[in-house]
Amino acid sequence: MANKMLVLNIYVTLIGIALVLQHASVVMSQHALSPCYAIPYSPYLQVEYSQQFDPFPHESWAELSCSSDSYEVQGEKRTQCLFGDWTYPQPTCIAASCSIADSELPAHSTVNTNEIAHGSSINYGCEEGYQIQDSANEDFINILCHYGLWSRTLPVCVEAKCTLLIGVTYDYSVIRGWEVAPGIDVTFTCDQGFQQSPSNGTVRCQKGEWRPHIPQCVQEGCELPTDIVPPLKLENPPIESIVQHGTSITYGCYDGFWLSDDNNEHECYQGVWSIHTSGGLFIPAERPTCIQSNTDISNGCSCPADRVNIVIFYEHKVVDNCNGRTFPHRAEITQRCSDIESFDFYGDTKRTCNSGQWSGEAARCEVAPFLFRISGHATRVIAEDGRLFVHASGEEFYIDCQKPSSVARNADWYRFDELRGSYFVGKRQWRRIRFYSDRTYQSGTYKCRRLLQGSQESYDERFIKVYIHVYATKAMVILQTADANYDDNAHCVAISNKGTADQTDPL
Repeated sequence: MANKMLVLNIYVTLIGIALVLQHASVVMSQHALSPCYAIPYSPYLQVEYSQQFDPFPHESWAELSCSSDSYEVQGEKRTQCLFGDWTYPQPTCIAASCSIADSELPAHSTVNTNEIAHGSSINYGCEEGYQIQDSANEDFINILCHYGLWSRTLPVCVEAKCTLLIGVTYDYSVIRGWEVAPGIDVTFTCDQGFQQSPSNGTVRCQKGEWRPHIPQCVQEGCELPTDIVPPLKLENPPIESIVQHGTSITYGCYDGFWLSDDNNEHECYQGVWSIHTSGGLFIPAERPTCIQSNTDISNGCSCPADRVNIVIFYEHKVVDNCNGRTFPHRAEITQRCSDIESFDFYGDTKRTCNSGQWSGEAARCEVAPFLFRISGHATRVIAEDGRLFVHASGEEFYIDCQKPSSVARNADWYRFDELRGSYFVGKRQWRRIRFYSDRTYQSGTYKCRRLLQGSQESYDERFIKVYIHVYATKAMVILQTADANYDDNAHCVAISNKGTADQTDPL
């Protein structure tokens, strides 16, 4: 009996399970066949269904897009009806982003990203050696994405220009502002006193750089003097035959002799043995000589009598107290005016004592009809022979032609040269001629002239020689007054291109 009851219970349970499973199958079948209703409205959203009726059956599709190119679907662009619901239930349109493939970029251009959202910017630039065309030397520009469109056309990258080099003469057709076009060759040399390394000074502008590379200008050294004859000698001379810029040597004499010049220390300055003056200038040095210490003064000479406005030099020193002084036989003195801008010198610059008598013509300094005034930033040193060395630190300087008490109005400036003789330079309101410290061709002899009042043929006039010498980045201007009997073929001592004072250059 018990076994019959157990079998009956099992049977009833199985019937119950079967009924539950049958009900569940019916429910699932009904749900699987449930349709989907139209996707809710969203601004700019367009929906294209695979079926043409609503509701849309199970497993039907809908394609999503936006009505304007300025917008794009956020997320998936296709949704499916499954079990009564869309897989992407609430699609929307948002402002379109911007994108660009590497293959679409202009040649030699770069971007920090290929796709950005509306309202963001990309950094657009060029590869090394190239620059954005018509840009103000910008490495990058920002380009904004605005509703799927770039705020500007992507610019072209062109080969970069080179920075303008100082001290090079260019064809102005290749210059744009302070830059030089690619592919241009230029050749330059170092300033006086400098050596070029490497020696080839030709470079080409390539991809924003001067190639192969810009030569360096190294300050020249000096050759150690080898032709020194006793009693002159060098004290502790260097071992090297060529010494570096800034090296000093000291001259001396053997016993029984003394140096004719207190400037016995010479410094190598940009390839030239020079004397460093108290004013900071380097003036080419003359080798000193040795004089016997027992010079006979029994046949010496007293100071020249007339010394008004005159400065006397002996052994390259100013003679401060000349009264009662005796100069030895064969002594040589140099004379100049105390102010070469205001006085004209007459007589012989150098005079020699010969058995109690001075050779040559006695010197005198007279107030000039015109005063020459040098204006501009400059340091002045007056040499023994009356030349004025002007270290011009600015780009230009002026020589004014003045009367002793007023501006020389109605005065004319003339210039002399060997080809044209005397020719008119021009009048200026303030009787001024402008010189540029790097224009050596302005070197020459000039005359300031003014017609005397009440005369048709007589003039007040004064001559001045100007020599512009450029070395390194500095300029040395040498001024020397000249007499009225100027010879067009005359020469005056001046510093040559190598800075020595033993050559003559026509002025």
